[in-house]
Amino acid sequence: MVAQSVKRELSGTCCIVLWLKEPRQNWRCVGVMSEYGFVIHNALVTDISPDGRVKTAMNEINASKRLKEAAFEKAEGEKILLVKSAEAQAESKYLSGVGVARQRKAIVDGLRDSISQFSGNVKGSTPKDVIDLLLLTQYFDM
Repeated sequence: MVAQSVKRELSGTCCIVLWLKEPRQNWRCVGVMSEYGFVIHNALVTDISPDGRVKTAMNEINASKRLKEAAFEKAEGEKILLVKSAEAQAESKYLSGVGVARQRKAIVDGLRDSISQFSGNVKGSTPKDVIDLLLLTQYFDM
């Protein structure tokens, strides 16, 4: 009976909070309890029942911390998605450039083969004549 009344009396004070949070400052609790005629040598705290408002405040603090952490993790996820998307776009543009370069190289190789083959088969024609003929045919094709 005495233990319950002391427990109720102390649940609103800073004594239990100090005992749990700062073990090095337990001497403060000894001072508070000595006012009630108790001498504390050692204590095992197994159950804490703070006031309802204190519980609500502690729950709100925990919920706030969890929401803050969730918002941070969500933002990190969005950041990773944006970075990966940018990396994918950069890789896509690089590969597109490689493809265009290979296409142009194939066109130049084809023109070179056509010019050398045509000038080799037609006597008296120069590579310039063949290039002029190719440009003229391309002009009419368009």
